Amino acid sequence: MWLRALCLRPLAVARHGGFGQEWLLAVTASLQHHAVPLALTATVVALLTQLAASHQAPALLTLFRALLLLLVVRLLGRSVLAPFPPAEPFSGLAPDIEQSLARRLRLLTLVLVFGYLLFTTARQLGLPAQPYLLARALFVALLAINLYRLLRLRARLADNPAIAAGRALAVAVLALVVGAELLGYRHLSSYLLRGVVGTLVVVPLFWLVRRLLLDTLGRVGRGELSPLHRRLRLPADEGLPGLVWLHLLAGLLLWPGLALVLLRVWLSPTGFANALEHLRQGIGLGGLVFLPVRGLLGLGVLAVLMLATRWLCTWLESFLGGREQLDPGARAASITLTGYAGVILAATAAASTMGFSLTQVTVLFGALSVGIGFGLQNIVNNFVSGLILLFERPIQAGDWIKVGDTEGYVRRLSVRSTQIENLDREQIIIPNSDLLTKPVINRTLASRGQVSVVVGLPYGTEPARAEAILREAAATVPAIEPDSVEVQLKGLGAQALQFELRCRPREEQRRQAAEA
Repeated sequence: MWLRALCLRPLAVARHGGFGQEWLLAVTASLQHHAVPLALTATVVALLTQLAASHQAPALLTLFRALLLLLVVRLLGRSVLAPFPPAEPFSGLAPDIEQSLARRLRLLTLVLVFGYLLFTTARQLGLPAQPYLLARALFVALLAINLYRLLRLRARLADNPAIAAGRALAVAVLALVVGAELLGYRHLSSYLLRGVVGTLVVVPLFWLVRRLLLDTLGRVGRGELSPLHRRLRLPADEGLPGLVWLHLLAGLLLWPGLALVLLRVWLSPTGFANALEHLRQGIGLGGLVFLPVRGLLGLGVLAVLMLATRWLCTWLESFLGGREQLDPGARAASITLTGYAGVILAATAAASTMGFSLTQVTVLFGALSVGIGFGLQNIVNNFVSGLILLFERPIQAGDWIKVGDTEGYVRRLSVRSTQIENLDREQIIIPNSDLLTKPVINRTLASRGQVSVVVGLPYGTEPARAEAILREAAATVPAIEPDSVEVQLKGLGAQALQFELRCRPREEQRRQAAEA
């Protein structure tokens, strides 16, 4: 009873979530139905293992191990295909295909358990050659038939040329297995059968682990891991920055791991050790030696440091954003410089991990200098100009500037370009070199600037009264500082008196409202 109660506890938690939570619910529901037989069988196996150490009851131990294997495979199968209630199907397959696939996997498991019993009993009891070979041929035939029918069922799931080619290759290998077994090439048959069965076990497990990991990364990206968001000072509904580097790390862990496991499945222990040694020594490419292990480690270091840099910039943006005494331009410059320093550190650490020496890096930069001389002058010019702007800070985020015919509010200042938003909410990208080579009017470098408007009034208007009315009207405009209003009679026009009204807007981006 306590086992069933323990299994029921997570059922109320893992409902209506992502793939990981749905799978957890399915595993829990399946474990609820198999908890008692699993516990009893595992206990018997543990007791019989102690007896087998003293050469007692080995055949009985083999039988219960086979039973335990059958229960474990059934539990995992029902957790993915046709799960027990209250879990709901989440594989995305049609119900009839899901039921057929579950039934075929159960038959395949029975055949594998039969093979385990056959080979283990033959080794322990020393069965005669003829009955053993007949039972072995029967096992190979049954296994090949079930795998073939499983592949035919897989053909109903997707019409993909690559999948069809893989299926045809698998069918050819199964035919080769049966032919080699019947013709007496049993070592070849065993090798191919072990590879096919191992691949069919490893690939679904890889798919399951990958789906769980991608689901976890999706939850992180959607902001469902609140402790991490609190540490980075992110809102609960905002996604986690740098998610692409987390996906890169996941890929670096999963795909090379799958390749190594498949190598172990298809190679003997000696062959697998030799393959690892070749990978460790590197692969020769002309005069260069490529080290796959160091290459993967270098990419991992790059991903980790880039992710840390992205998170550090996010934290700095939130941390410095609360410091009102700090200039907005200084905050933006600090965050940008921190980001680029992190990129340089990550690239240097990755190159060092991959095995690049200082001489090789110098040669690389020499080659890049040739490319810069031919076609990258503008990029380098903008890059250097951006560094000058960030350090000298003649232009900052929040300033109202005018460059040529472009005027607007500086939204973002990066190393390569500056983003400006005009009064029509249009985003304009200006190369940083233009900000150093062209005249730039910064209306908010020292103050918020001044608005000057010429007003024409008909002749006969009393100048003193006109100045008072204009000053009073301007002071009532919310976008204008009342104390900054000045009115002067500038001259006599052809048909009107020319008054100039000068004032300072409260915010430069409200300059148009002040002029209106």
